[in-house]
Amino acid sequence: MLILVTGATGKVGQALLEALPKAYPQARFRALLHSRDLPGKPGLSTVKGSLANRAVAETAVRDCTHIV
Repeated sequence: MLILVTGATGKVGQALLEALPKAYPQARFRALLHSRDLPGKPGLSTVKGSLANRAVAETAVRDCTHIV
């Protein structure tokens, strides 16, 4: 399972990145970031940019099973 969290540096995104790994410990996560960085965590990859950019969107959603 690969879960994409959009808006990962926002309030909701940060809460999801705290809660989801506890609920789904076997899952991998990908965080979509606009400009700020996130501290590295096991099982977390990042993509920088906006879903409005087609190339970024394609990269961000590639192989994802869930998107929030």
